[in-house]
Amino acid sequence: MKLFLIHDPKLTNRTPYYEGTLQKLKELSSNYHDLSIEYITEPYTISKDDIKKKIKLEKTDDIEFDRNLMYINTEQASNIEKHRSVYEKIIKTGETALVLEDDCVISTDYSDNIKKLFQEYDNLIDKFDILFLGFSENDDKASEFTLIDTRDKYKILISKASYIIKPFIAKLLLSYLENYRYNMKTSLSKFIWDNKDIRSFILNKHLLLESSKIGMHPTSINYNNMLVFNPDYIRIVKLIGEDNISDESLKMIKELYKKLEKLESSDVHHIMSIVYHKLKLYDDAKQELMKAIDIATKKNGYLGRNSELLNNAINIYQYNQEDIDIISSQPSKYLIEELTS
Repeated sequence: MKLFLIHDPKLTNRTPYYEGTLQKLKELSSNYHDLSIEYITEPYTISKDDIKKKIKLEKTDDIEFDRNLMYINTEQASNIEKHRSVYEKIIKTGETALVLEDDCVISTDYSDNIKKLFQEYDNLIDKFDILFLGFSENDDKASEFTLIDTRDKYKILISKASYIIKPFIAKLLLSYLENYRYNMKTSLSKFIWDNKDIRSFILNKHLLLESSKIGMHPTSINYNNMLVFNPDYIRIVKLIGEDNISDESLKMIKELYKKLEKLESSDVHHIMSIVYHKLKLYDDAKQELMKAIDIATKKNGYLGRNSELLNNAINIYQYNQEDIDIISSQPSKYLIEELTS
C-alpha cells in the first residue's frame, strides 16, 4: 500500500510525531501489507496574485457552505496544492493510496483497530471510493467494521488529515481544486456533498487522531481552530454558550482548564481568555492571550492577518498603548507586523 505524508518542513516540532506515527503504522501493517511511504515535503510557494486569480467565491444558496466561502491565505493555498500533487501521483500510479498530514497521531487505545483495518483492507477496498480515518461513529460493542456514509453524519467534514482515496476520485478532485472556493477541508466536503454517487465513508471504530484538533499542536494554516476531538475543551465551549456563566459553571470551567493546561495548547489558553473576557475579567483575559500567543509562536501556529487569536489580542489591547508595547515585544514577527501595519 502506498502512503503519502504531507509535511511543511518549517513545522519541525511536528517531525517526531509523524515519524512515530509512520513507524507505528509500519509495525501494525507488517503482517498484511507492505507500506511504501513517500514524503511530500517540498515547500509550495504561490503568490498572492496567483491566489486571487484562482479564487472563485460563487454563492450556491446553501447557507452552510456559503458562510464558509473565504479568501484563503498562502498557507491554505499551499495545503491544497500539496494534496493536488498527491492526486497527480496517485493518478500516475493508478493505485489506491493512504494520504496523511503531518499532524496525524496514533493512540495506543486504537492500535488494534488500525491493525484490523490492514487485516480487513482487501475486503473493504471495493466498498468505498474515499474512506476517512480521522473521525468515526464509534461503536465499542461492534466486532466488525461497518462503513457509514459521511453525508449521513456530516455535511462539512470535521477532519481531512487522513483518508484512503481511489485514483478516479483523485482525478476528479485534481480538476475540482483548480479553483479556490474554500479551504481544503470544506472544498473536500462540498465536492462530496455535491456528488452523491461517490461512496464516501467513515468507520464505526476510532483509528487515527488529528493532533491539532486535540490540542497537541496549533493550526498552522487556518484562521481559527476548534479542538473538536477534545471533550474537555468542547465542554468549556458549551459552558461559555450560557447566557450568564454561573459560579458553578465557572468552577467547572476552571477544573477542566486545569486538566487541559498540561497540553500547553494555545487554543486552550485562547478559549480561557474568552471566558475571562465574558466575565469582564480583562486582566486575566490578557494574561491568557499572552500565553496563547507565546505558545502559538513556539509551536509554529498560524498568526497571520486574519488569525482569530491575533485579532482578539489586538482588540483587547487596542486602547492601552502600554499593553501594545508589551505584546509587541514578544518573539513573534507575525504579531509585530500586524500590530504595526
